[in-house]
Amino acid sequence: MVAGPQRSDEEAFLAAVGERYTVSPTAGPVKPERSGVCGMYLGGRWYRLELRPELVPVSDPVRRSTCRCSPSRFSAPVLGITDLRRDTRIDFVGGMRGLANSNGG
Repeated sequence: MVAGPQRSDEEAFLAAVGERYTVSPTAGPVKPERSGVCGMYLGGRWYRLELRPELVPVSDPVRRSTCRCSPSRFSAPVLGITDLRRDTRIDFVGGMRGLANSNGG
């Protein structure tokens, strides 16, 4: 999980995310069904993010197969996070806690 923008910045944040992803509101947590899909919880709502097709490297089968919601595609350009290990806005949620115990689960 990443601590996101203040409530007044949510629209601008969604617009920034929308430059790289197709953003769709969902009824609950997102379980990525394929590469390039991930979920985001913002302002009390879940969103499904799908990497825009023009950002998928079609001519490079190795990079295409690993296309996902990676730091180079999301945290650095959208959030300005360059050090995933040291940034204080990041908290790992996984294992037994998972989506059901996140703020939006």
